[in-house]
Order: sequence, then C-alpha cells, then structure tokens
Amino acid sequence: MYMERAWRGTGAGSALLRALIAPATQLGYHKMVRSAFPWNALAMALYEKHGFRTVGISKEMGLLDGQWRDTIIMEKIL
Repeated sequence: MYMERAWRGTGAGSALLRALIAPATQLGYHKMVRSAFPWNALAMALYEKHGFRTVGISKEMGLLDGQWRDTIIMEKIL
C-alpha cells in the first residue's frame, strides 16, 4: 500500500487498511503480510497500530537506486 504525501497524517491510511483487513477476514484469509524498507517508520507505525508485528528481515529483497536493500517483514493473523 502506498499513500500519497498529501494524504499522510489524515487518517486515510488507517481507513484504507481497515478496508483491506475487513474483507480479507470475511473471506477467511488467515494472515496478511507486508514488506517495507526499514527507514519507513511512519508506515511501520501505521501497521503496528492495526495489529501487525515485525517477524523478520528479508535480506536484499528490494532493488533501490541500483542497490539491493533489506526489507522488514510484518504480519497480522486475521
């Protein structure tokens, strides 16, 4: 999920995340997983607020500016 800068801090991210979690739960999905660069503290705080927890690091998962970067893996049991 990506939030345009103008919408950050408005509650739109929480609303969108709730709109994703609710139907996934109703459809019987067991888990949601997300991956992000570790310096994205705002996103990590948003996901933690909605019950996600950090479960690990995926080494060299994302290519950014020509370099492979680690990502933080977070999950939520639904």
